Amino acid sequence: MSEEQIKEEKLSGSEEEEEINEESGSEVEEESMDLMTAVQKVLKSALRNDSLAKGLNESIRALDSGRARLCVLASDVDDPKYVNVITTLCSENNIQLIKAPSRESLGEWVGLCKIDEEGVAQKIIKTSCVVVKEYGDQNQALNIVLKSFNKN
Repeated sequence: MSEEQIKEEKLSGSEEEEEINEESGSEVEEESMDLMTAVQKVLKSALRNDSLAKGLNESIRALDSGRARLCVLASDVDDPKYVNVITTLCSENNIQLIKAPSRESLGEWVGLCKIDEEGVAQKIIKTSCVVVKEYGDQNQALNIVLKSFNKN
């Protein structure tokens, strides 16, 4: 076989794989996405739609007024009083509460950072709580988050 025939055979094989992946792409993507990745995407979608309350003061106001749909609380919050207030408001208003790994990661997820040329987050501002007031786009990430609430 010549080099051109080998290249053509490789190309046709990769095209077949792409067609197979496109057919089952949505199911595979939904299964491979974990809850935290889905939460990140939902937060980014809400951020684009200007539907986020960032920080404890804004979050408490949104939770208290009943405009909240989802609350994400960092698991490393220092003051137990803050955790108590947020969890109580969520339970009183039937708002779903999700725990994020850290205040720093939550700040990065909602865009409270500078992104350098390489795409790495720099100067991240930590935040303890974020509330989604409106979900924004209906997408797979949102479906995963909503399904996780139904399981609980």
